Amino acid sequence: MTIRPYIYGTNADSGTGTHATVNTGSDIVTGVGLTAFTGISFADWFSMGGVAVPVLEITDDSHLKLAYVWPGGNIVAGAYTISAGIDPTDARRYGWFVANYYQRLQSIPTDTVAFRDQAIAAAADSAASAVTSANSATLSQAWANTAYNTNVPGAAGGSRSSLHYSVIASQQATAATTNGAAQVSLAAAQVVLATAQVAIAQAWASAPPNTDVTAFGTRSSLHYANAALIIYNNAVNLQTTVQGYVTVTSQNVQLSADWAQKAVGLDVNGVGTRSSYHWSTIAQSYSNSASSFASNSAASAAAAAASALVLGSPDYGLITAAPTDFVDYGTVP
Repeated sequence: MTIRPYIYGTNADSGTGTHATVNTGSDIVTGVGLTAFTGISFADWFSMGGVAVPVLEITDDSHLKLAYVWPGGNIVAGAYTISAGIDPTDARRYGWFVANYYQRLQSIPTDTVAFRDQAIAAAADSAASAVTSANSATLSQAWANTAYNTNVPGAAGGSRSSLHYSVIASQQATAATTNGAAQVSLAAAQVVLATAQVAIAQAWASAPPNTDVTAFGTRSSLHYANAALIIYNNAVNLQTTVQGYVTVTSQNVQLSADWAQKAVGLDVNGVGTRSSYHWSTIAQSYSNSASSFASNSAASAAAAAASALVLGSPDYGLITAAPTDFVDYGTVP
């Protein structure tokens, strides 16, 4: 049975909202584009599209619940009207609350039967668990107390109880105690030996330089470390000296290269100093000039001889005058 609010009296409009959405068969109204459903109370009438249904409760600012499902069609973002129902101070408003409590009381017997059935099932499960627990307790006792070197009842062959392993542990402890004294004596002797070995090891490590360790000529690590340091320092000094020689040699090699082949007209190691390449180039230039002069001189001599021959020969009527053309072969040095 659905409890509906009791409506009494003449309904007066209490205001018009913006928009709301409601669907056929649903008792929930959703506000659209409003700040909140305000000024609405239980038993007020919600009207939209010519259909009115009482309000059961305001769920939150944008939802309200109707007293029963919407009987009209689906409306999306439609304008709605709220009409006042019973006055809030009217005692008849509380009739709905009484009816709602009565409806809840009617459901209690049904719930009680369900609780009873659940309790019976839980009791049965508890009884089964008790049997299982008893069996587990018996088996646990067997695992704990079965005699030494005896199979545990209900377990696989070769299984042994905690008591069995406790006896073994006790036997092993006794054997350990018996062997302990001998082990202690041996340990003491080993300590004495170790102490002597430590002293020898310390002597081999840190005996002063040039001091025998265990025999004549034996030396400690400290001795050889100092010797190595001396050798290292000598090597560093030698490396510095050699590096200086390398630098001087490199400079001399460069200077030798400059004396040999620095370009013509460039100083080598001072103003006016010239390289072998410079003087070789100058000498080659002079040699070329001398060769040219020699060629020109030979040509001039040949021309002069030819002229003298022509001028000194009798006139055979073939040459009427001395040659007027000549070749300038330069000045003979």
